[in-house]
Amino acid sequence: MSHFIVGFCETGPHWWNKFLKPGFHHCYVLKWNGNYFEKIECLTNWISTDIVLATDVIPEGHTIKEIHLDVDPLKPNDFLMVMNCVSVAKRVLGIGGYHIQTPYQLYKHLKKLGD
Repeated sequence: MSHFIVGFCETGPHWWNKFLKPGFHHCYVLKWNGNYFEKIECLTNWISTDIVLATDVIPEGHTIKEIHLDVDPLKPNDFLMVMNCVSVAKRVLGIGGYHIQTPYQLYKHLKKLGD
């Protein structure tokens, strides 16, 4: 099982934020590799990857969901999807489902998996 932390937060002023739940404008994934977290995040113009120490994991004001998942790299994922922070997070976590399009929908889905 892999250990993940998924973070949810506000972002800068984008036109699409009016369609998103406050506090859930953006998401990113932290994957534990045994020594540190690898942060994978889809930003407006690129996909960012960083190394994050366990002591510096979550910035203040971010909502987090910690989860342990078996990720099958061969499992088919959503074929056609918009490239955004949610689609990248779903791909990293091995989650499919066209019903998960926003950061808040991803949060609710992870809560169901974790309960």
